[in-house]
Amino acid sequence: MSELANAWRTIVKAEEALRYACDYFGHQARMNATSHLSGKVIYPPIHASIESALHAITMFREAYPEQEASS
Repeated sequence: MSELANAWRTIVKAEEALRYACDYFGHQARMNATSHLSGKVIYPPIHASIESALHAITMFREAYPEQEASS
């Protein structure tokens, strides 16, 4: 298996984990805002880092679209 194919498989697995983490921290921030009767949701810094990593995955998919079809 090529290095690109291995990278692609790793990216797919990482993306799934990152999406779950993003959802978790997002729900947690919204729950905290609700419990404090606040209209302002303050997301933790890790939420922005996770979103940044997910954006990088999107850029990888755009750069290597042929791998997506073959996986």
